[in-house]
Amino acid sequence: MRRMFVKKIEELIAYGRKHDCSDIHLTYGLEPVVRCHGNLVPLQGYGVMDDDMLEELLGEILEKGNGRPGGGRERIDTDLTYETKEGSRNRIHIYRQQGHPALAIRLLSMHVPTFSELSLPPVFEDILSLQQGLVLITGSAGSGKSTTLAACIEEMNCRQSKHIVTIEDPIEYCYSSKKSIVNQREVGVDTEDFATALRSALREDSDIVFVGELKDEETVREAVHAAETGRLVFSALHVTGVQSAIRHLIGIFPEQQQQQMKRRISSTLRAVVSQQLVPTEDGMGRKAEYEVLLRKEDGTQVTYPEQR
Repeated sequence: MRRMFVKKIEELIAYGRKHDCSDIHLTYGLEPVVRCHGNLVPLQGYGVMDDDMLEELLGEILEKGNGRPGGGRERIDTDLTYETKEGSRNRIHIYRQQGHPALAIRLLSMHVPTFSELSLPPVFEDILSLQQGLVLITGSAGSGKSTTLAACIEEMNCRQSKHIVTIEDPIEYCYSSKKSIVNQREVGVDTEDFATALRSALREDSDIVFVGELKDEETVREAVHAAETGRLVFSALHVTGVQSAIRHLIGIFPEQQQQQMKRRISSTLRAVVSQQLVPTEDGMGRKAEYEVLLRKEDGTQVTYPEQR
């Protein structure tokens, strides 16, 4: 019975990839649901999910994936990566709803995206020319932030002779060191947490640091400190727009610290990219639209699209 469920999860992932889907949802009382081109579509023929099926799937995924094995809290609000027999990597989020287990599976690209594949606007060339400071990629969940960040890291990896350190939970894209050295650290596997890894990055002769999420005051403080000490720091935020990004970061701190952090963030922030996915003209897919505010090293400000 266990092999049957593993076969099914691999079949579902294969189906999703074949039909250019981005996500798969497994929920108690429903058949599997996939998200294709932004729309949720139920799948027939796989059976309605019950607790036994979902728990069996969880056991196999935790055993084969990079999750923290065991029971209890490890099965609640846990992220991990799962690699299929074909070698595709997938991010799986495990959570509970109304007492039942649930799974959200993000189908990651089989290869690291490139600038040309994403058709990134020319302003990204200016972003990659930055030597230090904080760069934020913002947008709603599922807007392609991780894909854009991956393309930026790979482009710098190919062009520049740098030491790039990524801090992720979990690792999504795997990079091969090219002109740069790329070291990838996974929270819970290679390091205790984001903040600890950021502090360590300062002792690792790092030039560029990618931190997957700025979600607490200690992590934000360490990211800003890394930018102040000469690193180029990239991260993503689940907000949209420059002002919203700054307000979000400052709002993480207690009121008595907010003025000081506002000054520090404002002095280190070099670029904010706000992106969203919109339907393509033919309605057969989605494409990213970008708004960028960039402050160059010489203090000049660049906006994209150009404001008139």
